Amino acid sequence: MTRSALGKRDLNTPRIQGSVAVPEGWVPQRGSPANRCSAFIAPPCVARGGFSSQDFTPDEYWQGMSLVVPGQGSQEILSQSVLPGAGQGWTLATRNLWKLGCLASLQNAPGQGFVALSPDAVAYRFDWMASRVIPGLRKGNAALDLRDMFLMSTRVSSPGCLSTRLTNNSGFPLRHFCSA
Repeated sequence: MTRSALGKRDLNTPRIQGSVAVPEGWVPQRGSPANRCSAFIAPPCVARGGFSSQDFTPDEYWQGMSLVVPGQGSQEILSQSVLPGAGQGWTLATRNLWKLGCLASLQNAPGQGFVALSPDAVAYRFDWMASRVIPGLRKGNAALDLRDMFLMSTRVSSPGCLSTRLTNNSGFPLRHFCSA
């Protein structure tokens, strides 16, 4: 079974990721993909199963969203109220002092994207959506389909490199190039 466009392999590229219910997708409890960043909260409860409906709570299928950067590991994204001091204009943060803010749109899907700033002033733009099917959940005779969602980085800017653009051959983010 193929997991992605690269078969059973994963690329180690900067991304924001998490698992979501299908067909709801990456949406907060109150809202739409249009505010997945500005209203950063758990996804909604979802009901499945027809006549003997079962509710799946976010705690059962969602483990939060993570910022993954090669060489930096995976970091849970937290609201500023959970981790105060993220600073003006930055609505989210990680325990490793990364700051995250919102982008108005994505390049290839509806809704908001993210911008992240590392403690050493490297900025990442996450505005390319990708996903893959993962094993779902069962409760009684109700089934919940799940997808891993990824917001891939398409641009990186750092003090030593004016800007990098993500290049790809088939619509999938592959590699960053620096233009100093």
